[in-house]
Amino acid sequence: MTGDFQVRNDWLEWADHLHAVHSGSKEWSPLLETLRRLTGADGARLVIDDGQAKLTSLTVGSVDDGYRQSWSRRLEGWGISMVVVRTATAFAPEEDEQIGRMFEQLCQAAETDNEAVRVRKHAHELRLAVERMPIGALITNAALDVHFLTKDAEGKLSRSDGLALSRDGHGSRPMKLTVLDPRASGELQGVLQDMLQTDEHAEHMVSVARATGRPFGLLVARLGPTQQRDPSFLILVSDPDAPTQLAPDALRRLYRLTPAESRLCAALAIGHTLKTYAHEEGVSLETVRSQLKQAMIKTSTHKQAQLVALLVTGPAAYRS
Repeated sequence: MTGDFQVRNDWLEWADHLHAVHSGSKEWSPLLETLRRLTGADGARLVIDDGQAKLTSLTVGSVDDGYRQSWSRRLEGWGISMVVVRTATAFAPEEDEQIGRMFEQLCQAAETDNEAVRVRKHAHELRLAVERMPIGALITNAALDVHFLTKDAEGKLSRSDGLALSRDGHGSRPMKLTVLDPRASGELQGVLQDMLQTDEHAEHMVSVARATGRPFGLLVARLGPTQQRDPSFLILVSDPDAPTQLAPDALRRLYRLTPAESRLCAALAIGHTLKTYAHEEGVSLETVRSQLKQAMIKTSTHKQAQLVALLVTGPAAYRS
């Protein structure tokens, strides 16, 4: 009875370890040890080739001498192989079949883990890309529980001016977006409810008043399939009073400006006038006007306002 109980426990451990690998926690060593016990082997080795010159090789027990069985498979740019060794007796056909099924399960677990690694990598890359956006971004559900937010959005909401982040008592609960402007709060809730009822992927704008500065502008869009029961929403937060910091060197490379022209453009983008810029730089107003003229020629713009609009909406506005 004790032996049967141990075997059942081993199979439960095998299932738990498989689940752990499926979940991306890479519990390969315990998995291999459990396989060795279940097969009565003296040793087992698992080798995973991720297709990028990186090998994961794990061994439990001894695999140097004895009766051995090997399995291997190549899957879309990566591979997995397994060796099981027993010194006392050869493996019976039914044991070969059982270990073969376990190898199939290992392959499925490795494939899932490999996919999880790719998803995490792409998710990290996507976050880095979104963080470059010169605007705050959040992803929430209809109850405004926050699933994701950029550093820009977190900075805007941390001031609790018009918008804020809050928690409902328990630290384990997600943060919630709170709209402190009652009118805008009601409008946003109405927009979200309308989006829940419609199949259209429309975008809506909501203006949020605040104590200091001009109102925030919110762009709200539904994400995912229209049939999704608990959809997510993208909320972009625009602050019209936030200065647009442009790197002069980026402007110089992008528009082939001289260093002086690029410094002028960066100053104009954050609201400087020609007169104040000339005073700060210690140059004449005529010199600055000449630099402005050359910058407009190089950017194919005809007015100072057009130039500034191009600068603050162009690639240079994205953070490096």
